[in-house]
Amino acid sequence: KLSTLPMLVSIRSAYDKKLSLLGYIVTHLQKEKPGLAEEMLRDLAEVPHAVRIDVDALESSMQMMASKLTFLKGCIKTFEAGGEALERVQCFHRDAEKGFNALQLEFKSALQSFRDTCGYFGQHRHSAGGGGSNAGCGNSWKEFFGIWNQFTQDYLRTQNEVRRQQEIEARKKKKHRNSDVRRAKRKKNDKRTFRTRLRPKLALAR
Repeated sequence: KLSTLPMLVSIRSAYDKKLSLLGYIVTHLQKEKPGLAEEMLRDLAEVPHAVRIDVDALESSMQMMASKLTFLKGCIKTFEAGGEALERVQCFHRDAEKGFNALQLEFKSALQSFRDTCGYFGQHRHSAGGGGSNAGCGNSWKEFFGIWNQFTQDYLRTQNEVRRQQEIEARKKKKHRNSDVRRAKRKKNDKRTFRTRLRPKLALAR
């Protein structure tokens, strides 16, 4: 379930307390499926923006616009003066109503997509408290995207930590290889020196 995501960074290996479950996942994806990790991060790139959206405030604004349009329509019906002024108001109302209907459809579609996404991730189909249009999912809009936003931050931070650790290990291995090379050169030079010193002694023995 989605609620398990924040736990990934706190679950530690029994053999290495420095290694979290999220760290293991990051390392595995880097080695086995780097393209999948990049695709996931691209999909989550807009999550910080989604967290800041106040769905209840948007719904209130939509209701207010609907109320204002209804009020304007009533005023038009009781408008006594005709002519050009009335035509302009009627034209404005038609355009505003058309734009509002399109916006309302888009808003409802976004909320339905949100509910479907909640269902996909196994969120409970009940109100999260507060009876707005975002009810019907186990988490409110901000809670849902807040979990993903925290996971994204944890993943990126862990990814950087894994990369730093890999760089440290790579430098250690390089230093160890260089040390082995220097040791081998000294050993070779020692053999040459020994042979050089031994050569005159062998000549005298003959």
